[in-house]
Amino acid sequence: ALLRNPVERSIAMYERVKEQDDDVKEMSLLEYAKSSFFEDNWMCRYLTNNMSDKVTDTHVEMATQILRHKVLIGLADQPVKFMENVARYLDLESMQEELCVSNYLRSDTEMHNKYPSVKQDSDEFKTIAGRNQFDMKLYENARMIFDAQRAMLGFA
Repeated sequence: ALLRNPVERSIAMYERVKEQDDDVKEMSLLEYAKSSFFEDNWMCRYLTNNMSDKVTDTHVEMATQILRHKVLIGLADQPVKFMENVARYLDLESMQEELCVSNYLRSDTEMHNKYPSVKQDSDEFKTIAGRNQFDMKLYENARMIFDAQRAMLGFA
């Protein structure tokens, strides 16, 4: 699974929803982040099948265990390392890995750099991160799992 920083994911969701929903179209990012249209802690919710109830640290731990035991982690901000992991995990290193990585990076740039980012000290970032507090914890756990998986696969 290719995971993205929850703030970046939320910004991308805002841009998509803004194109489709007249109520959101006129909202600023900050207004959206404070609204009922905002989708909070989506990754924790999705992994623990909790789409409507309150998310807690227990959900973060459950989701972390699922990622640790069932998922080869990729991080959107480290696409080359992700593709190296996939190639080694699937024993594809002899099958034109460079071409595969090149093709992936081309699609990754189109997919992940389409929307503007916000500064970490901005009200928008703080509000989005706060509303996604459990996904932010999960994302940090996923980063550690990613590093552990790389080590297990023999990368320094």
